[in-house]
Amino acid sequence: MKKITQFFTLMVLAAGLASCAGNKVSTQATPKKKSKEQNVRDAFIQEFNKTRDLATNTVPAERLFAAKARQQQLFAEQASQRAVGGLSWEERGPINVGGRIRAMIFDKNDATNKKVWIGGVGGGLSPKASLSG
Repeated sequence: MKKITQFFTLMVLAAGLASCAGNKVSTQATPKKKSKEQNVRDAFIQEFNKTRDLATNTVPAERLFAAKARQQQLFAEQASQRAVGGLSWEERGPINVGGRIRAMIFDKNDATNKKVWIGGVGGGLSPKASLSG
């Protein structure tokens, strides 16, 4: 019995050493986490590179403001050229119809005792005239 125990102990030890033999120790340093100042600096550099003029390597603020004004003008023109104009829309029901219900309460002020207020997990409170429909 003693020989069998020694044999299995030796086998487990040999298997453990064999599994560790293939592992390499990394000599590379792990990258340091950037500081908040470095993140802000990188954000400014990225914004500069996105908005700069390639010819002059500067940010032309006056052209940027003119472009934003033109964009607002185009949005206003598109809004006035819609196929159906002058209609007023009435919202029908809650916008977020999916999700879980967190709370439900019957309205005591309702004479028919059918009006229910429903509160969702994602926020919002919506009245419902009846639970049947």
